[in-house]
Amino acid sequence: MVGNANGPVRAPGHAENIKGTPGKWSLRFGANTFEISLAIRGCCGCVNRWRAKRPRPEDPQSLYMLRKEMTAVILGAVRNHSGKLYDQYGNNTRMTAFGVQGIDLWDFVRSLAIRLGVPQIAIFPGKDV
Repeated sequence: MVGNANGPVRAPGHAENIKGTPGKWSLRFGANTFEISLAIRGCCGCVNRWRAKRPRPEDPQSLYMLRKEMTAVILGAVRNHSGKLYDQYGNNTRMTAFGVQGIDLWDFVRSLAIRLGVPQIAIFPGKDV
């Protein structure tokens, strides 16, 4: 996403800026780097742990906690200028900003959850992300 006077807008051109090899993709935002593959692998782990608990798929609290855990993983997949991972980048709002650019956390989680077979996560957006 890119900042705009009317609010955030999609920036499909960022796809051309993804660097790396399969399984090690990253996207640079100024001095910070979003480790895409790390975020995806971490979110897959969240979903696998969630499934192992055998929750009711329609349980809103369970889905809320899954989404919250996935969001924390995404916020922890950002490296600073010296290559060190942040414990948590940003302030855990819907948009994690890198200057005027950013990542829509809700969209990232929703899209990945659907691909991982947890489409019901989109039904329970919750109060935060």
